[in-house]
Amino acid sequence: MLHNAPGQAAPAVCAWPEERGVAEGPGAAVRVDITEDGLEVSRLLPLALLAACSSPPPPPAQVCVARHAESFGNLTERPADLSPEQLDTLTPNGEAQARAAGAKLPDGVVNLWTSPRERAKQTAAAYGLSVTPMINTDLRPIDGEISWAERERAWALGEDPRPPGGESLADGAARAKSVLGKARALTDVGQTTVLVTHSDLSALLLGALHGTPVMERMMTHRLETAELACAPL
Repeated sequence: MLHNAPGQAAPAVCAWPEERGVAEGPGAAVRVDITEDGLEVSRLLPLALLAACSSPPPPPAQVCVARHAESFGNLTERPADLSPEQLDTLTPNGEAQARAAGAKLPDGVVNLWTSPRERAKQTAAAYGLSVTPMINTDLRPIDGEISWAERERAWALGEDPRPPGGESLADGAARAKSVLGKARALTDVGQTTVLVTHSDLSALLLGALHGTPVMERMMTHRLETAELACAPL
């Protein structure tokens, strides 16, 4: 049965047509109960109109924010003989993580954007999507001559340092906002854009989507390696 809340008008597409000359032949229409002014009445509803009323709306355009899978640089005990370039590559476990994450992505992916860092590019490639990964430099991490522990101590004090050679959280948030603006412009209803990035940028992106203040985003929206989260654009 099709019901509207008492006193609530039906959407225009589901409103009963003014003309009453609808045939009752097989396949032409179906009799349903609808609500008019709080009273249930029985009316003959054309099947085409019933289908329009019954069909769910198309899914919204959405974005999936993903953190890269496990790299050698993420290991607590790192091999001593690896170069910085090798530390930026996925471990065998990371490759498996990325393949598993790719299987969880929704249908309709039209854009796959990745940080220029090798661990992010390898993660995007391991998803196995038909879409070619495209490098977006705005998805890079907010590096600089400061340790992660030093950043966290500053954030706990409400400070947002901009270290030499790096950026503040506010700087990264501005990049995140720019990326999401481009994604909205290039993602239609029912389509998905995937962003493969890093711990800090993923938190800033998700925080922007949820309206979280910049200084709270790292505590609220940080993703684990290979984790992803999707939200409407």
